[in-house]
Amino acid sequence: MDPVFPKNTILIADPDKSPKDRSYVIAKLANINIAIFRQLLIDVEDRYLKALSPDFERYRMTRLNDGDEVLSVGQ
Repeated sequence: MDPVFPKNTILIADPDKSPKDRSYVIAKLANINIAIFRQLLIDVEDRYLKALSPDFERYRMTRLNDGDEVLSVGQ
């Protein structure tokens, strides 16, 4: 999660908070079995997840589809 969140950063996530554009979220994609931490980008009706670390640049952005869900919002 470097450089946005340095090593040993404590993250607090709120499942009751509504995500907004550029929120940091924990999401569950329908096609994988684990939760992921990403930045949420909203463009009108479309929602995308962006990896934070430059190490994951190959993943670029993932569009949220039916079956994908935002579980909680980081604070």
